[in-house]
Amino acid sequence: MPNFNEQDQSIKEFEVEKAYLQFIFPFTLKEECSDSLSQLLQQQGYDFFTLDNSHLQDKYYGDHHTVSHYRMERIFLPNIEPIIFPSVSTKKEGFRRFSKAFNQEFFLKGKYLQTIFQLLSIDIIICPFQIGMMNIRVELPDNMSYSEVIEFTDLFRVMEPLVEEDSDIQIGTKNQSYKMIKSFIFESLCPFMKNFLDEKNTNSSYFGSLPFYIDERLYVVGSIVLQEESKLEVQDLYRLGSISGFDNKGHPFIGAKNPAYMERFYDDHVYDRWADETYYVVTDYMFACITKSQGELAHMLANQMFGQYYYSFLLFYYYRIILMKLTYDQRRIHKGQNEVEVDTLIVQITEFSAKIYNPEINSRLAGK
Repeated sequence: MPNFNEQDQSIKEFEVEKAYLQFIFPFTLKEECSDSLSQLLQQQGYDFFTLDNSHLQDKYYGDHHTVSHYRMERIFLPNIEPIIFPSVSTKKEGFRRFSKAFNQEFFLKGKYLQTIFQLLSIDIIICPFQIGMMNIRVELPDNMSYSEVIEFTDLFRVMEPLVEEDSDIQIGTKNQSYKMIKSFIFESLCPFMKNFLDEKNTNSSYFGSLPFYIDERLYVVGSIVLQEESKLEVQDLYRLGSISGFDNKGHPFIGAKNPAYMERFYDDHVYDRWADETYYVVTDYMFACITKSQGELAHMLANQMFGQYYYSFLLFYYYRIILMKLTYDQRRIHKGQNEVEVDTLIVQITEFSAKIYNPEINSRLAGK
């Protein structure tokens, strides 16, 4: 929430018919624990995700949403598919995804927002090089305001509040609530994960976080459906990309005043091939599809954000994390680490370059 006044600006409000949000949390795993975590996840009711298991196509995405495994199999290039869709849970070179449907109702209360939400499912993905990612899928109530959806996004993505404005929340059920998203995740949803997260990194900004990736906020992948008569402008898309919900007085805010600045943001971060009906916004905080399409088209766009675009995002997000990890490890070596770690780093760089990294993962224009 900003500490400056923007009330001279005109802010339109929209009614959001449907909103689905996915919150991604990257973390470091302890050494040599991936196999034991894989076994425990399956004991905890998590399914190992494979494309040949068609029973999983509609299990994790809420009512009436399906991710076609057949289509996903044909979207990604042949050299990428074995990495993001390994066929067995023991293949350490791939993204081993374990998913569990929850379909439970919780509440989130902030200073200027109180709402229920449906927690649809959780993915826990074990990646190469001791990296893991958790994805929490959420469905918001129908017909919330645009500002409320953005405010919910902003509140939920704060794992551990570092400033006073982020500390005034409650989340959970009427029987058990928490004051931090971190506590809600690691005490209520996935308490077993605490034993597998690497806590030895003193430079981490919060529990389980990556020492080379200092940010206490989760990344958001969103699908937002507006009413058909809605008319989006540049400042509305800027609000979404910068996740600007309510200010410190509870008023909707934009987060910028200069129209030229917002126009530059639009040019750099908004994919408007299907404007003025559908837009994709990609920033350092959020990847979102916002549309006023209705019926089957809106349904298809949401399915894409659960399926092919979700996986495209995961792969490039992982690239970013690994490149920062390798840079971080290289700097540690320059500070006097031993030769064994140098050899390990050389092997990791070679494996990443040869087996995993590929700047082109999709042959289709929209995927690129």
